[in-house]
Amino acid sequence: DVIVQVLYRPSGCTDIGRYGDTMHVQYLGRFYNNRKKFDSSYDRGNVPFYYQLGIGGVIEGYQVGTKNMCINERRRLIVPSKFAYGERGTGNIPGYSTLMFDVH
Repeated sequence: DVIVQVLYRPSGCTDIGRYGDTMHVQYLGRFYNNRKKFDSSYDRGNVPFYYQLGIGGVIEGYQVGTKNMCINERRRLIVPSKFAYGERGTGNIPGYSTLMFDVH
């Protein structure tokens, strides 16, 4: 399963991400086994990454891990390969890779 670690949650959070919402997050993606970075929104001029929660367009682990996330909340997602790119991998991510994302 996807492991969700809440690193920071603002007090009084009432506005949370729900299925169908458009999410915009900053993230750092690393391989879990060696912590090597494979992608980051910060490397693209701090432009947030946009996706619609629950609709697809991103890996399942990202959908699960950011559900009910507050504005300005920080989370670490540990995503096993079956909830990421599985046996096929993609680009510079080999198959069967467990990924780790720091998102806010």
